[in-house]
Amino acid sequence: MAETSILDGRETVLLEFACCLADGVGPQAKGHFFGCRNLSASGEEIRGAIEIVREIARQLELTSLLEEVGEGFERGEGEFRFLKRASAW
Repeated sequence: MAETSILDGRETVLLEFACCLADGVGPQAKGHFFGCRNLSASGEEIRGAIEIVREIARQLELTSLLEEVGEGFERGEGEFRFLKRASAW
């Protein structure tokens, strides 16, 4: 974990999750995804992080990332199929 005087553990793991998701590294994103849950991030916060990454990718026209992550949480595929769980949290 990182220094906690600026971001606490929950905020740090949410940021790590969003960065890994944006980088398209599914296995690392998956670890931080479940770390978010373990550090009491709400489903709404996790879904919000996913949506922020998707919106930035859309604005930058990063279609390959959008296709990998899926256009909806329920349709996450491949390395990102774990994102389906976010809709139930």
